[in-house]
Amino acid sequence: MGKTADGKRDSIVANPDSLFNTKFGYYDNFEGDILYMRAAEMYLIQAEAYAEQGNEAMAGQMLSELLKNRYSEDPSISSATADEVRIQRRIELWGEGFGLFDCKRTNRPIKRGYVGTNFQAAYRFNADIQNQAFVLQIPLPEINENNMISASEQNPYPPILKPWSIDNDYYNNADGSVSQ
Repeated sequence: MGKTADGKRDSIVANPDSLFNTKFGYYDNFEGDILYMRAAEMYLIQAEAYAEQGNEAMAGQMLSELLKNRYSEDPSISSATADEVRIQRRIELWGEGFGLFDCKRTNRPIKRGYVGTNFQAAYRFNADIQNQAFVLQIPLPEINENNMISASEQNPYPPILKPWSIDNDYYNNADGSVSQ
């Protein structure tokens, strides 16, 4: 594992076949601390709430508090829109599993297909967040052990999304259809 100029560990380990997020520890057996929440997430939640309420000055103040831990210079932000907060959320919480749920929560599409993308070809798609592919199935042990849920109530198996390419600018619609 490499080290940065200031002696800290790199947050990613790359090899020819894959890219792993090791933001909170790396062990040969991939065991590490599991963080359920952290202070940065709380700042971002508060900043987004302020921005959504139209209080962009307070949203900027919350972002400034967060960013002063990231940068050596004072990142004074006088105001921030909800979109600006969401960009910082994507940066700060990268690889921590928030992306899909943030898209679902804000009803924003997933866009992985675009010129310059680094997503692997199989995962390079653009899709409406309401597409059935993003409705999680109920775990089978839950259905088997819970007499209040029957197998007929299982969410449908997700459809395969049509991948994007430069030649085929596909978009997977909410109803399962594909458009270009």
